Amino acid sequence: MGGGATASDAPPGEALCRICWSAVCEYDGRPEFLSPTPCACRDERSNVHQACLERWILEARSQGRFDAGTRCHACGDPYAHPLLDETVLSASARSAIRASSLSPLNGAADDRTPLAIIGGTGYVGRSVALHLLGHPTFKIGAVVGSVATVGKPFRAVFEKKEDALVEHYGADLWKPQEFPAELMHCVVQSVEDVIADGVIKTALSFIAPEHGEIEDALARAGIKVFRRALDDAFGVEDVSVTTFQSLSGRGDAKYQRDLVMGNVYPLAGTVERTGEYQKLELRRIMPGVKRVSVAAYRVPVQKGHLVDVRVRLRTKPADARAVERAFTSFDPLARVSLPSKPRRAIYVKPIDEAPTGEEGERPPPRIGTPRPKDDHEYDGGMSVCVGNIDVDDELFDVSFCLVVNNVVRGAWGAALLNAEYWHALMTKEKEAIAGRIEC
Repeated sequence: MGGGATASDAPPGEALCRICWSAVCEYDGRPEFLSPTPCACRDERSNVHQACLERWILEARSQGRFDAGTRCHACGDPYAHPLLDETVLSASARSAIRASSLSPLNGAADDRTPLAIIGGTGYVGRSVALHLLGHPTFKIGAVVGSVATVGKPFRAVFEKKEDALVEHYGADLWKPQEFPAELMHCVVQSVEDVIADGVIKTALSFIAPEHGEIEDALARAGIKVFRRALDDAFGVEDVSVTTFQSLSGRGDAKYQRDLVMGNVYPLAGTVERTGEYQKLELRRIMPGVKRVSVAAYRVPVQKGHLVDVRVRLRTKPADARAVERAFTSFDPLARVSLPSKPRRAIYVKPIDEAPTGEEGERPPPRIGTPRPKDDHEYDGGMSVCVGNIDVDDELFDVSFCLVVNNVVRGAWGAALLNAEYWHALMTKEKEAIAGRIEC
């Protein structure tokens, strides 16, 4: 994936720079570390190349963070070293220190709201970090990680974890997320760092408290959407749900290859308890439903959960078209304008195509869809894709299947929508207060 060396690249026991994670500085090619250590960090945290630290200080200074680059973000001590006193900590450099919101890449003013990503080194956290680079409202204010990653360059942690997934599952199945140049300056922080900094007021959290990793990405996000649409139109009585869940639903945790490669792994009775959790969640979001049946499987797909759904309804739909209309007309956020709001909460794969050709012939109905690999990216992964709508099942009134992007819609997308909604409310409140003051 390019970039500097990681811990896995270095010979055992070789000292590595805490910033570039290489024995040789990736900026000037020199192997020497600053001595004495320029702060109170000890052990492997004490190793740092001069050029690496100078660049990091300048990046921190450009953003007005960590006392404008004069204090170590890890140990909290001020930097002090004779060599630094001649460059970034010289009297002239200190006098020019300014706290600003300038972009480290192009110097353009960036007035977006800083957002902390708690659990930012996990699979979902890395994904939302990439998305925020182009977000109109929020920018990355901090990437918060575990004790094991605090103080390390985000790039090193990011690429090491992505490479580990590719190595485990194979390049034919697993496509890594690429680390962007825009985040080269980013260093993983602790929650305490962010709180002490006092600048960032908003956070997205992807931490599961019971084990300190990112939450399991959820097929339930797709199930919630269809339930609302069908319940509003016909009334839902009984539900049977079978989920075929992708490997990214486990984040950076890895399955034994023989369980999931060229195989299907039933999750019933395993330590994951996925089916049990799904059943409890369905009961919570559908209190009026009489009976619920759930089954869950893990399948060799990188991203996108496939869900087979069968329901009994209080009012039987006239045909599949009626179900399609209920899905396509469902828009719970119709009155809200948010950057991450999908154009369609549910994208329905057409039951058949529009007429084509001179004679207006219709191609056969689109069957065998949706599929996780092909259909998890509608509206950037925020739209749930539905297909195979059938009203002729002998046991249920309606059956269909859906694909939900477990990383986007099932994880950070919902959290980001909430943050956007909160920001919109706060902005309106501030505008209202300003209007009253002007009057």
